[in-house]
Amino acid sequence: MKEPQKKSIHDRKDRVFVRKQDSLHIIVPYMMKRRCDNEGVLSETIDVTALNEYLEKKNAANTDGFKYTWFHCIAAAIAKVMVLRPKMNYFFSGYRLYEHRDVELAFMVKRKFDDKSEEAVAKIKVDREGASPVSQVHDKVRDFVTKVRVRNETEGSTKAMNLLHILPRPVLKLFFGT
Repeated sequence: MKEPQKKSIHDRKDRVFVRKQDSLHIIVPYMMKRRCDNEGVLSETIDVTALNEYLEKKNAANTDGFKYTWFHCIAAAIAKVMVLRPKMNYFFSGYRLYEHRDVELAFMVKRKFDDKSEEAVAKIKVDREGASPVSQVHDKVRDFVTKVRVRNETEGSTKAMNLLHILPRPVLKLFFGT
């Protein structure tokens, strides 16, 4: 774990201002103003035989009925990369470079297996030094899916969007522009 740095005036509860930067990272936000100005695309063929065997073993030992899937493994791999390579968890905001305090994964969950079903936004935090990332992701996804599908609960971000969507478009544009 990294040693904590002193608080900066630019820090927020969810992010830390990155102080020591090279000149490239100071100039880049001025050159590329939009998120889509800088995209990377990769095409790669991967042998997933070992992954399929791993999933078979995990599901054979699994007793809760919620299967381990490729999604859990891919999400866990992304989280692990962000832990091992902290700069993957950096982002620009207001022409400044920040690091997220936590490793969080966000994805959509359908309330039912139906094309017309409502969706809910899931956001799960992965512990940097906790148990296996695959088990963490599996358990947190299972808990969220159960909450949304079985108990039909709505979490914070979906509740907020439900409130915001009734506002007129000009008000929404002003709100998000601010």
